[in-house]
Amino acid sequence: MGSVEIINSQLIGTGSCIPDFILTNAMLEQMVDTSDEWIVKRTGVRERRIAKNTHTWELALGAAQDALQDAGVSAEELDLILVSTCTPDNNTPNTASILQDKLGARQVGAMDINNACTGFVSATDIADSYIKAGKAKTVLVVSAETLHRIVDYTDRSTCILFGDGAAAAVYRATENEKIGIQSTFVAADGSGADYLHMQALPVEDPFAPERPVDPKARFLKMQGAAVVRFTARAVPLAIDTALQRAGVAAEEMRNKFLRFGIHLYQLTDSHFQTIASSTLGEEDALVLFSVSGSTKDMIGIAQTAKQNKTRLIIVTNYLRSPLGAYADVSLYVVAKSTPLDGGSLVAKISQLYVIDVLAAALFKRTEQQSQRNLERTAIAVLDKEI
Repeated sequence: MGSVEIINSQLIGTGSCIPDFILTNAMLEQMVDTSDEWIVKRTGVRERRIAKNTHTWELALGAAQDALQDAGVSAEELDLILVSTCTPDNNTPNTASILQDKLGARQVGAMDINNACTGFVSATDIADSYIKAGKAKTVLVVSAETLHRIVDYTDRSTCILFGDGAAAAVYRATENEKIGIQSTFVAADGSGADYLHMQALPVEDPFAPERPVDPKARFLKMQGAAVVRFTARAVPLAIDTALQRAGVAAEEMRNKFLRFGIHLYQLTDSHFQTIASSTLGEEDALVLFSVSGSTKDMIGIAQTAKQNKTRLIIVTNYLRSPLGAYADVSLYVVAKSTPLDGGSLVAKISQLYVIDVLAAALFKRTEQQSQRNLERTAIAVLDKEI
């Protein structure tokens, strides 16, 4: 790339791969003491995908190929392949090495990262470090899991939550200091190991034959309440730290959207009809925030948007939101507050970041181009439960 002072990591492509088989709540009712109502009330989950007779590397391959196509990059251009998984097909060779071969990539570095829920973030941090150090120009990051293989389907605290799938991203070095990953933050707290764990090698120890083997040792075990409490502490800390490292303040994030010409609406009853009857057309986009599963009044707005061929982005903390059927892009976020006028500062900023990423991904344009094409975009925020 020549001699430059700053190299950033730019996200240039994304991809995904999900299995065809759907395990519904109704099916789980026949397998464990639970009900659709109980699951939906506590989690919002109505179904999950299961990779029947499918390897983890196969899901990884599908997502990787999708991301490479989206980025317009060939496998031969990759300098590093990173796979995040806690459900690999083998302990060795690793999933990344198998993926390197299946993609037809050069014999470049290929590593697995086992960080469970934070694996994709950890892998992205490594990719960013390689690029900024000048050791790689183009990096593929994949997160792939076949969690159904480690789930105990007699334990309703875990089997209702987990499914299978894969996602991928391609990062490329850029000399433009205004774009790309501005900061990262990773940390660990091993004191909570018992909150979410699975034994790695539940095999009989030949040197301790009196030690019994637990037939359920290979299954994932979770203390849900403890995990939620930890997340409530750790996520705000991570967001605050990343923002501080990037030198970004809340007001700067709001101004960033104003620079794109995005109109911010706090929805009240009087706003519904206004937005539903607006003249948003094919060159516009509508972003709907749905919190706590609040979607009833938004359905009409979403239908109108699609009739006008307006691009529709849904951001929700309700995993199976009915709005998803109308969305060009649908994103699930763990947040219980509205992003602009309510809730914590970190909730606001994190969701504003979400919209920034979605707008760039949806339109695939530069900031200058987006300013012209997004000048009549509306972000609708629902500030009440229905």
